[in-house]
Amino acid sequence: MAAGASAAFLPDNFSVEEALFALRQRLDDFSVAPDYATAAAISLLLDSAADNIAGWSLEDESHVYEVAMIAQMMLRQVYRFLTSPSCNQIAVDSLSLGLPNSVAKLGVVCWDFSAARDIIQRFASKCSPRDNVLILCEALDKHSSIRVVNSSSYFIILVDGIGKVLPLIQRHRAHNIKIAMRAVIGCVKYTIPVLDEHHGRNAIALFNAALVFSNTVQDMCKTTVDEEKEELTALLGLFALHNIVGYGEIGFLFLGYGRCTSSRFMDDQILQ
Repeated sequence: MAAGASAAFLPDNFSVEEALFALRQRLDDFSVAPDYATAAAISLLLDSAADNIAGWSLEDESHVYEVAMIAQMMLRQVYRFLTSPSCNQIAVDSLSLGLPNSVAKLGVVCWDFSAARDIIQRFASKCSPRDNVLILCEALDKHSSIRVVNSSSYFIILVDGIGKVLPLIQRHRAHNIKIAMRAVIGCVKYTIPVLDEHHGRNAIALFNAALVFSNTVQDMCKTTVDEEKEELTALLGLFALHNIVGYGEIGFLFLGYGRCTSSRFMDDQILQ
């Protein structure tokens, strides 16, 4: 596995042809033997591409369109494989464990998130919803591995994916929603302190994604009954208040003030 992992990294100055060829080769190997080691190598390959491409766009903004096209082509290649007849359930399950994090990172450098969202939506429709929620929440928790400049966009892709998966869960909904809320609140909390005026628009987009997430939970409340419905309603109320405070904190930080104490109180309530 170590040899496969090291071979999955791309050189710092790889070409489009090298990236697509390496990815195609990995996917071909995976279609023959869909094991977890090869799936991990594919994730590492996409991770390596995302890190290098993000670095290029920061060094030279004139290459932004070019690097976005590379990322888009790689993601589309992954999606074509996931929707091909050669990709069986074992293959999808193996890839779903590590790919969401890598796909979201690569999706950040695209001009739109459609390719990354299509892949995550594919996992949502083909894999266990409860497992999928845990995998996406784990990816949300990987704050330190994401460049600050791209963190909001990365989180938006994953929060959108969680919102698509949650309604597919039929049992223990409140428990899974609580896990998802913790992860969403965690990424919002992480984003606020590193904001500046240049990235304020991305922060608003993240809050809008959180709002869509809360609307999904609200719709789920309508189909639950008794104690679970009461628990979901209470969680949803705390989540909504947390978002309101978050919007206020953006303004406070831009004006030079610190974090609101009410936000800490609501964190404690949801994390209990």
